[in-house]
Amino acid sequence: MKGLFWSKIRDEQVDGTLWEDIGEKDLAIDTTFLDELFTSKRKAPAASAAPTPAQEEAAAAKSKVMTVLDSDRSRAIAILLSRIKMGFDTIAEAVIKMDETALSAENVEALAVGAPTSEELMQLEDVTQEEKGRLARPEQFCIAMGTVPRLKMRLDAWAYKLKFEQAIDDIRPHIETYLLSLRLAEHARRWHHFLRVVLTVGNYMNGTTLRGGAYGFKLDTLMKLTETKDTTNKRTLLHCVVKLCTKMDAKYFSRRQSELKEWNAYRALMADPEADGEALDAMRTDQMGKEWPILGFVDEFVPLAASKRISIAQDEIDYKALNKNFNMCKGALRAVPKGEGDRFHEVLTPFTEYAEGVLESTGKRMEKINGDYQEIATLYAENPAKVSVEDFLWGLADFVAVVKQCMAENEADREAAAKEKKRLLARQRVSDMREEAKAEEEEGAKGKGKGREGARDRGTAATLKPDRSRRAPNKRGSATLPAKGQGKKDAAEKGLIDDLIANLADGGTFRNTNRRRRTKK
Repeated sequence: MKGLFWSKIRDEQVDGTLWEDIGEKDLAIDTTFLDELFTSKRKAPAASAAPTPAQEEAAAAKSKVMTVLDSDRSRAIAILLSRIKMGFDTIAEAVIKMDETALSAENVEALAVGAPTSEELMQLEDVTQEEKGRLARPEQFCIAMGTVPRLKMRLDAWAYKLKFEQAIDDIRPHIETYLLSLRLAEHARRWHHFLRVVLTVGNYMNGTTLRGGAYGFKLDTLMKLTETKDTTNKRTLLHCVVKLCTKMDAKYFSRRQSELKEWNAYRALMADPEADGEALDAMRTDQMGKEWPILGFVDEFVPLAASKRISIAQDEIDYKALNKNFNMCKGALRAVPKGEGDRFHEVLTPFTEYAEGVLESTGKRMEKINGDYQEIATLYAENPAKVSVEDFLWGLADFVAVVKQCMAENEADREAAAKEKKRLLARQRVSDMREEAKAEEEEGAKGKGKGREGARDRGTAATLKPDRSRRAPNKRGSATLPAKGQGKKDAAEKGLIDDLIANLADGGTFRNTNRRRRTKK
């Protein structure tokens, strides 16, 4: 029967209310229709089929499964086992033999994370042989892996060996990129020449003020060149410096074509991704001592752009972790006992000898970064305690990118100016040709007027004779001069059209000329 959800008045509150009389006892009513409408009709349970013997056996087996590990740990091991499709004893044997064909680096690392702890193995020691058959799969896996001596230490050392090469290969190129960037910042004469140009421009602009007469400046000054606008408010002081360097480079190489060829060869070698490293380094050593072209430092400083994608601080953390785990690996060699069929010592001993040499050489290169930067910071009058090597190189990389942008914008301005100059010259040519044609037309008109005056002065008798001049015009005849003037005019107009077609590929001047004609009308 469904209920009525009302707010019931407590018994002690009934006194003095109308419920004191009407609620003392219930009325006699017919409740049959209430039962029909509000009583839930329960379905008779369907006759269930009798379980088969196999179902009964499975249910009994399920009810007999034993679990010792907590639910979270059992779930984690179950996920691990779903990735490694091998029997438990086979996994344990592969670990003892360090069989890299059976277990991948990812599987070994997963086993190292999911291996049973010593506490879990102690919990399973009390399980009898009869009960082992009823244990869940995670517990059975732990018992099988517990037969491997020093399991956790062994797996950690093996996982370290398998990922060592990749970890070193990630660090060493980063170190070499930083060392090359620092080498360029210290020895690239083109870059130093550019800084000298900036210093000269700054001293000129500051004049005799307190800021003038400087012997040098902090590198954070470089970005301030982009904050000083020219009088048009379109370009910056850096654009001006770059333009000045471009002119200086052009003037220098106009007299030294052989040096220009050497520079272009070096530039092509730097841009070649398949260039021989030794040949590039030899040419780089030679070219770093040259001051021209000044803006060549933009191409030389490409490694600085790569340094912006590298955190050498994180590489130092990773390197220290490799050293720490290497010591763990050496400790495992001392702790893991030798046994028949156990290849742990056979595999790990030569590896540790190799890894020790690699770590030592890598550490020296890492230390060289710090040593080189200390010298370069002094060279640039920077405080290495306040400006890290990352900030130093990243700041240079940002500035080089801005210089490259200014070079492109200056070239665009140069091309636009050349195009405008060409357009103005074409308009001037059209104007000059029009003036010439007009002058010739006026000269022809004057010649025609003089011919008519001569004909009237020859008298009346000449007028009575047949006018042969019209049929055979003479050299000074009135009919000849207009024709001659008209021919020059036609030739001038034809030449005008030919010149426009030949010299003005874009047609801009011609359209501007027509527009100007319509304005005059």
